[in-house]
Parts: sequence; C-alpha cells; structure tokens
Amino acid sequence: MTGDLGQRWELTRIALRMWPSATALQEVITTLYNLVSEHDVAFGDVKHVRLALSRTPFDMHGGFATYKAKFEALLSAHYVTGVFLRDRTVTLDQFEPACYDDAELRDFAANKVEIVLDESLANGQAIADVEMADGRKLSARCDHPLGSPENPMSAAQSEEKLRTCAGYAISDKQTDALVAAIAGIENLPSARSFVDLLRAS
Repeated sequence: MTGDLGQRWELTRIALRMWPSATALQEVITTLYNLVSEHDVAFGDVKHVRLALSRTPFDMHGGFATYKAKFEALLSAHYVTGVFLRDRTVTLDQFEPACYDDAELRDFAANKVEIVLDESLANGQAIADVEMADGRKLSARCDHPLGSPENPMSAAQSEEKLRTCAGYAISDKQTDALVAAIAGIENLPSARSFVDLLRAS
C-alpha cells in the first residue's frame, strides 16, 4: 500500500484520450494527427489513403467503408480517417447525421481509404501512407496513441479537450472558471466550489 509512496504516481499511468472515439481507433487518429502536423494535407487534394493496422483494430474497425448510420460511423476506420483529414479533429459533432451523412465524406470513406492488416504491427501502432493529387507520397506512423501513458497529452491539449467537451454542457464563462480552478487546484477552499463549476448552465 505504501510502496514508493511520494515517488511513484499511478495516475500518470492512466490513458486520457484526446478524441471521443473507439479505443482501437485512437492509433488511427494519432497517425493522421502526426501526418497533418508534419505535412500540408488539404482534404480536397488527397487521392488515396492506405492505413496499416494491427490485428485488433483491423478486425474491429476495418470493415465499415460503407457505414450505414451513427453506430457504424463510430466503428469505421474509413470514416474517422476522412473526417479527421477534413476537420482536423474528432468530437461528438463528427458523429451527428449532419456530418457523417455528408456525401463527400461518404465517398471519401468508400473510395479513397484503404485499410490493410499488418501483422508486424503491435496493438497501438499504425502506419498511414497518403498519395496526394500532385503526386506527393506522405507517410506517418503511430507507436503509442496520443493520450496513452507512453505518449501523454500536453497541458494545452488537455485544456483543448476540456473546453470542447465542457461546451456541450456549461457556458464558456464557467469553462474559463473551471480551467482556472484546475490550474490553481491546491488553492481551492473546498471540493464543493469545484463541483459547483461543473453544474450545467
């Protein structure tokens, strides 16, 4: 119970994921995040995307090129690829009909995204190879999904996620106060004042 007390912090070993998507799709989005961080990848100029996945995400998420509705969109590596490359984010809004029923996204997922199995990849790893309309061939990989203990989110990314998710329930003013409270949490007079900030407007 007290081993390494004050030296080992188990909360640093939890996964705090950036995107509200299936666990086995986190490596897909991380790979694409790495790609767009390094290269200019305009959605309209993408000719083909080839995503290599390990066995588990391939089996669970590689068969929904022509997803039907929200549930299959949530499971579709093809759809998540298209929507991330277009919007540069994945939030709850990306899984609403106005987004996943977009004709351009449906066409992209069905005809421009190829999901392949690579048995050499471990769970959590993925490789994206993208061919652009101008002939450029771009590549990126993920060895650990963003938000995993091995690849933790930055403070700025944590705040970005908080602001995105809080926006569904509380006001911007409350969110600002919440961010400030977290930054100075050691100075809060009681937990009650913190919980009060979480109450819906």
